[in-house]
Amino acid sequence: MKCARVYSDAALHAALLLTGAVFVWIWLADTIRGRVWVLSVLLWAMLHLWRLIQTRSKGDEFREPIEEEDATFEIEEARVQAWRSPAGAEVAARVIRNVELFRLIMTFKRGLPNLVVEFERASLDDWFDLIEPQDEYPEVGMLPKLAIWKNDFRVFRMLQGLQEFSYYRRDPTLNFGDVRRFAAVNGRLDVLEYLHLSVEDAPSSQWDPHLLNEAIYAGQLRVVRWLIAHRREACVSLTSKAINSSAAGNFELLKFLHEEPATHLLSHSPFCWLLPTPPSAFQPFQPPSCCASCLASASPPAAWPRPPASRSLAHTTQCRCGNCVQHPTGCTCPRCQSRSFSVQSQSHYDIPKTQTAVVFEQNNAPLQVRKDWPVTQQKELKPGEVLVRLAYSGVCHTDLHVWLGDWPLDNKLPLVGGHEGAGYVAAIGDHSYTHLKIGDPVGVKWLANSCLGCEDCRKGYESTCVDADLHGFTVDGSFQQWCVSYADHVTPIPTELPMHAAAPILCAGVTVYKALKEIGGVCGDSVVIPGAGGGLGHLACQYARAMGYRVIAIDSGDDKRKLVASYGIKDFIDFKEGNVRDKVLAATEGRGAHATVVVASGGEAYKDALSFLRPHGAVVLVGLPKDTYITAEVFGSVLNAHRIIGSYVGNRQDSVEALKLAAAGDVSTTYTIEKLENLPDVFDRMAAGKLAGRIVLDCE
Repeated sequence: MKCARVYSDAALHAALLLTGAVFVWIWLADTIRGRVWVLSVLLWAMLHLWRLIQTRSKGDEFREPIEEEDATFEIEEARVQAWRSPAGAEVAARVIRNVELFRLIMTFKRGLPNLVVEFERASLDDWFDLIEPQDEYPEVGMLPKLAIWKNDFRVFRMLQGLQEFSYYRRDPTLNFGDVRRFAAVNGRLDVLEYLHLSVEDAPSSQWDPHLLNEAIYAGQLRVVRWLIAHRREACVSLTSKAINSSAAGNFELLKFLHEEPATHLLSHSPFCWLLPTPPSAFQPFQPPSCCASCLASASPPAAWPRPPASRSLAHTTQCRCGNCVQHPTGCTCPRCQSRSFSVQSQSHYDIPKTQTAVVFEQNNAPLQVRKDWPVTQQKELKPGEVLVRLAYSGVCHTDLHVWLGDWPLDNKLPLVGGHEGAGYVAAIGDHSYTHLKIGDPVGVKWLANSCLGCEDCRKGYESTCVDADLHGFTVDGSFQQWCVSYADHVTPIPTELPMHAAAPILCAGVTVYKALKEIGGVCGDSVVIPGAGGGLGHLACQYARAMGYRVIAIDSGDDKRKLVASYGIKDFIDFKEGNVRDKVLAATEGRGAHATVVVASGGEAYKDALSFLRPHGAVVLVGLPKDTYITAEVFGSVLNAHRIIGSYVGNRQDSVEALKLAAAGDVSTTYTIEKLENLPDVFDRMAAGKLAGRIVLDCE
């Protein structure tokens, strides 16, 4: 086949030359000089064809341009020869070396991205033969360097994987420091791990002490963590310039540097006040001085030189370094005069050692009313924590579910339930960065804390933060007199709103307000609310009215009808009387409602929720009945563009807005005040469905 291809190429050349010669003969045949010229051309053509055949038969591919299909053919032919006889192995090695190595080098030079494919196509077992002698193909020594320059670390590792071929490691122009720097800047931990484990015996195994600075400049948090954990010699030259450069919005990197003892120079950074974390992590590494008031009392390690007096006032009022947050009481420096966080725990309350609390010892076990439940003292508060003296606590149907344990989630046990607490700030933890003051009225809601740094938190979906803490579920809640919460998540309560009226808003109000916002409707849209007379429902009716929606209430009983009518709602449908869907269609001129917000705690309310909708309508799921499913017919849902939306509790801003509407008089809660010790009886009535409105417990 090879010979056939060679002679077919020669025949093509010959045909072209002969055709040209015929035309010239016809044109110049009438003269002797013309005939001599034509014969000379034919002689030259024969010599050219002979040289072409000789060149192709030798397989000297470097002397002619290589086509992709020719190279593939030559490789396969050479491999066949190597398999057939030992004598053909030498020829096969020569052809494979010429073709594959040439293609590999040219791929690098052309900057093509398919270098790895070329490696995989070649037979790596023959590389030791292919790259000898090195003097004949000096470009081979450039391959790992080119891989580094092109940021293709996979190719570099493949080259380094040729353990028996050590020419790359002996290459004097290959600097492993460059490899490490490229890996650190580009965040390639796999390359750093490879070099860390593979070239420890090499003379260049000493890592650059400035490598940590390079990683910080590039904002590579994962690389910074790895270097500090595995290669401490690369961290000895950490500079404040590198730390300051990372302050441009990279709060996660700043937070790590803030908490890592090995990076104590962060305490000198003028950007340290940007950190959203408590400054207590600075305590092991305090700077020698911050301001005039603490210059005399500072006692830095001997290795730290004391700064000149001209720098003693360099720290501003926003500084959060170790000394600036530990000034003594009465300090008159600018930072202490204008600080917006507590320097030390403060309390205007006489905090007792024990309190009254209702405790869930086990799920679905008798509730325990404890008079000796311990109270967290002011010195036990962590940075960011606050102690709230609870005045009132609402009772939510979620609390009943948590006690019964009928959710597919595990809650803390023993547990103090409750997540609708209203009270006053009694104490603030050390070094808590907050604008709260002792005595501020605040609310303790379901969401106790979140990281505020993940994607969900940044988008306002704090309730779905993977690190969220939940009052009355993962941490103790509001069925007690003194509750520990978090400064970033307690909700300020407007002073014009009574505390007992604010308690139900903190969960029920915020929940339904967030659900109504999920509709995305406009003023005048119709909203069906199954369970309108319940604890969530009566608030949903009021918030919907305040937002301009037309409410169609669904519930049963004269007391529920009267309650809904008191809010100015005319459309009330008793689900025990007649066909509910027909009545909804009649109330909406046969078109259906724009949305259905299901707040009922029973599973029956979900069965017909989709049937109430018009095209482009939405069902918002709020109530949480056990083992309940909503069934949607696919064809009808697609044809009518229906939406099914699950709505969880609101974020911090939703809570503030919900309380403001209540303070403005647009929303009023219907509730009954009972003693904290009556919670077991309240749960019994709630489980039996005998509650109208909300129950608020008096915690005082």
